[in-house]
Amino acid sequence: MIKHLLRLSCVCIVFACCSNPSEAPKETTTVSAVPSGNTHCYLYNDSSNIISLRATFQNDSISGALTYDIDQKDKNSGTIVGVVQGDLLVADYTFVSEGKSSVRQVVFKKTGSTLTGGVGEMVEKNGKMVFKDMGKLDFAHAIVLTETDCNK
Repeated sequence: MIKHLLRLSCVCIVFACCSNPSEAPKETTTVSAVPSGNTHCYLYNDSSNIISLRATFQNDSISGALTYDIDQKDKNSGTIVGVVQGDLLVADYTFVSEGKSSVRQVVFKKTGSTLTGGVGEMVEKNGKMVFKDMGKLDFAHAIVLTETDCNK
């Protein structure tokens, strides 16, 4: 009988050690203007430069397709996967340019029905380009994408 109680106690201790109730889930906020589970499209078009984003928001996550067609540069398109942090969309952009696959971080600030791309110094980290200091991103001199109908 004592052996069975010892075994049962050991099993209970193992299960108790494997679950860590002190670790609360990380709290993130979603962009209130973007309902969860919806797809939204954004576009910048000045006739010689086109940037388009088709983004699906699910809770605090974002995924979608992003295309840059900038005058006098190679067109590139790819996918984004990231998170919503307050009014910022922070994602990894995986794309192919000039036959080479690359990953770089993109950050957009959501204001009403627009997304403004963040601009800042980038560094290579773990095989991808990331912003050196997220606190120093410039949104004042960046391109603004306006929400548009996804069916166009």
